[in-house]
Amino acid sequence: MLTDAQLQASLETLIDDNSGQPYGAVWRVVADDSRVHVSLTLGYPAQQEHAILEAKIKELMADSRRLELDIDYQVKSHATQGNIAGLKGVKNVIAVASGKGGVGKSTTTVNLALAMAKEGARVGILDADIYGPSQGMMLGFAEGTRPHVREDKFFVPPSAFGLQVMSMAFLDHQRHARSMAWSYGNGCFDADLDAN
Repeated sequence: MLTDAQLQASLETLIDDNSGQPYGAVWRVVADDSRVHVSLTLGYPAQQEHAILEAKIKELMADSRRLELDIDYQVKSHATQGNIAGLKGVKNVIAVASGKGGVGKSTTTVNLALAMAKEGARVGILDADIYGPSQGMMLGFAEGTRPHVREDKFFVPPSAFGLQVMSMAFLDHQRHARSMAWSYGNGCFDADLDAN
């Protein structure tokens, strides 16, 4: 039977299949004669790996004690480029873009977002495609879906499959859109909407 320190040392050298590198000092082991409680804190969500990691740990333990495995994650915010301010309440942004239409940007976006949400991440999609916004349709929103408005100045995005989604498809272009333009000065998308 391995001691707590021996098991923890073995876990630290275990290879993370996602990075190809040893996990390192992200484990905590507390055990007694009948059970082993292992806590793992990763830098990315990985809830779908619970069974795989449990099997690897049991193999390392090589004894009959009951294993309790807790997986947590702490995603670090990455710095924004230049001196552009980050988005309040958003840790990281993944941009899916192309200079050409019909190459699968929307499909890629939905698949990435759903995969991250399935692993336990909190994910939102901003579909800023003016000419062919498709996230609403791809995620099964009914035609005519609109975001709620809070305090007459904030959109509250509708949700589907654990994703918060804001799409140009949710705005009524025919009646309300007066002008929409990319604001190159600050790198943000601005929409000037007419309330009539």
